[in-house]
Amino acid sequence: MRFIRCVRGLLLYLAVLSCLTGLPASGKTSLPPKYAAWLNEEVPYIITNAEKSAFLALKTDADRETFINNFWEIRNPDPNSPTNLFRDEYYRRLAYANDHFGSPGRHDGWRTDRGMVYITLGPPQQLIPYRSSQYLTPMETWFYQSPSPNHALPPYFYVVFYQRSLSEDYKLYSPLLDKPERLVQSTNAVNDEAMALKIIKEDLGSEVAHVALTLLPNEPGNLDSPSYESETLLNRIRNYRNLPENVELLDERRAMHESVSHRIVLGQSFSDLSVMATRDGDALASISYLFQLFNPQDFFVAQGEDGRFYYAVEVDAALKNRDGQVIYRDTQNLKNYLTPADVAERRQRRFALEGRLAAAPGSYTLELTVTNKVTQQAFTQSRAIVVPSFESPLNISTPMFLTLDKPNADPAGTLPFTLAGVQFAPLGSENATLPHGSPIRVLYQIWDRASSASSPAEGSLNVLYTLGQLGRPEKQQTEQVVDKKGFDHFGNLLIGKDLPTDELSPGPYRLVIQVTDPTSGVHVSQALNLNISPPRPPLWTVISPSFHHLNDPLDAFRRGQCALSQKDRALAVYYLRQSIAAGYPGREVYPLLALVYRESGNIEAAEAAEKQAGTNSLPTRHN
Repeated sequence: MRFIRCVRGLLLYLAVLSCLTGLPASGKTSLPPKYAAWLNEEVPYIITNAEKSAFLALKTDADRETFINNFWEIRNPDPNSPTNLFRDEYYRRLAYANDHFGSPGRHDGWRTDRGMVYITLGPPQQLIPYRSSQYLTPMETWFYQSPSPNHALPPYFYVVFYQRSLSEDYKLYSPLLDKPERLVQSTNAVNDEAMALKIIKEDLGSEVAHVALTLLPNEPGNLDSPSYESETLLNRIRNYRNLPENVELLDERRAMHESVSHRIVLGQSFSDLSVMATRDGDALASISYLFQLFNPQDFFVAQGEDGRFYYAVEVDAALKNRDGQVIYRDTQNLKNYLTPADVAERRQRRFALEGRLAAAPGSYTLELTVTNKVTQQAFTQSRAIVVPSFESPLNISTPMFLTLDKPNADPAGTLPFTLAGVQFAPLGSENATLPHGSPIRVLYQIWDRASSASSPAEGSLNVLYTLGQLGRPEKQQTEQVVDKKGFDHFGNLLIGKDLPTDELSPGPYRLVIQVTDPTSGVHVSQALNLNISPPRPPLWTVISPSFHHLNDPLDAFRRGQCALSQKDRALAVYYLRQSIAAGYPGREVYPLLALVYRESGNIEAAEAAEKQAGTNSLPTRHN
C-alpha cells in the first residue's frame, strides 16, 4: 500500500507539472507582435521546444519568415502540391476552436482544454454531449480512432470534458486525478467512488461509467479504481508536440528536406502498411507486409528513350528492436517493363508492394520506405509487430483481410502471405477499407504448443466473430468450431472465414475474433478496426524478393540477429550455426557467434569461434 501511495503521489506531481507546463509559456525574448502572436497563439500545440528555442534566438524578421516557411514546409504531406494541406487543416482547426469554444466574441477558444485537444488531434470520430442529466455535471465524450499516424497515441481512446459550473468552460477530465465523484453534481457521492459510478451508470449507462474509470476501451471492464494508463494518455496529448515519435518524424523530414538528393518524402496519409507475423515451421517465423497507396494517381511510371514504359522502385525495410535500434536492413531495387496495355490498366489501379522478412520470436517495429525512382517521391510507414514464442500457449496472429480472388500455389513457400504452400492476396489489416456488399474474408493463424505425432491435439476450439460499430448496441456475431486435429505438429493452425456484410451499412466497424479452448477455459482475442465503403480501385502489386527458401543462409543469419536483439542467446546460437551450415560467410557469423558465447559465459566455445573467424576483433553488441 505504501508503494501504491508513493506511485500515486508521483503521478499526481507529474500530472500537475504537466498541466503547468502543457501550454508553452511565451519567452522573455521580445518579439514583434506579428511573430509573438504566431508563436504563442497560433502554433503553441505543434511547435517543439527545440523549434521554439531556435525561433526565439533569431535576430531579424527575414530569418523569422524563413523559419516559418520551413516550419510549414517540413510538415507538408505533399511538397509538390501548390497548397500545404497540413497548414490549411491546422488553421481550419484553429478557427473552429476559436469559434466554438471559449468566451463568446473573445476569440480565445484555442486556450481552452477542448480547443487544445481539437487543434492537436482534429475532430473526433464521435462526439456525444450529456447536458441534461439530473445528477451529473454537463459532459462531452470525444472518441478518437487512430489520430496519430506514427502510433504516438493508442489506436482508439476517449477524451472526456466536464463543466464544473455554468460560469466555467469545460475541463479535461482525468479518471485518476478528478475521479468519478467530480462528475456527480449531488452531494450523494462525496468521497464515495462506488456511489458515483452507480449514479453515472443509472443515469447514462454502463459505457459512460466505464469511461469514467478509463479512457481506453481495451482496458478491462472490471477495473477496481481509475486508470493510471489514462493519465499517461492525457499527458501525451498535452505534450504531443514534444513526443519522441513526433520529434523523430520531424527530424527525418527536415533531413530529407535539406538533403541534396531532393527526395520528396510524402506523409503517411498517402499510404498504409499492414503486417502479419506467421510461424512457418520448426523454429521458423517471418513477417509479411503489404504496403499500398490510397490513390492510383500517386504513382507514376516512366517512358524510356526506346519508347518502352517501366517502373523503378527502391524498397528499404528496416527491422528494429524495441529500443529503436536497427537489427537488419533489407534494400531492394525493383524494375520492370510494362506494355502500353499494362500502363493503361495500372492507371486505374492503386500501387501496392508485398514483402516478407525472416524473424525470431520477439517485439519489433518494421519501418518501410518506398521510393519511386521516377519521381523521387518516398513514402514512409512503420508498424509494430510481435512474433510469439514457439513455446507459448494458445495465441492468435494479427488477422489479415483478403481479396476474394483465388489464391495461388507457392510450393516453395517464399512469397509474402504464403501459408501451407498457398499464397493469399491481402487487402489490409488495421483500418482496412473493405468493399460494401462483399463478404469480409479474414485469414489468421492460431498458435499453440507443438504436439508430437504420437500424441496429436484432441478436442476443438470455439471461435466467435463479433462485428459492430463503436457506440451502437447492434452486433453481428458468427460462431465457428475448429477441430484441433487441424494443428500441424509445430502447433500452427490456419483459419479462414467469410463474414457476410449484406445487412451492414457503410461506415467504420470493429471486428473482434475470440478463440476459446473449452477444455482449459483459456481464451485469446484480436481486434481490428475497419471501414466498409463503396469499392476502391483494385491493387496492382509488386513483390519484393526479400525472403528465400527454407534453408537459406541469409535468412538464418537474420533470424540469429533477431534472436540476439531479443536476448535469446540459445536461439541465436541455433540460427547462427544454421547459417554457417547453409553456407553463409563465416567471417561475418563467427565473430557474432563468439560474442554470444562470451555473453553466455561459454569462454571455450567463444575462443573456438574466434579461432574459426581468424580474428579477435569482435563486433560491438547493441544493448
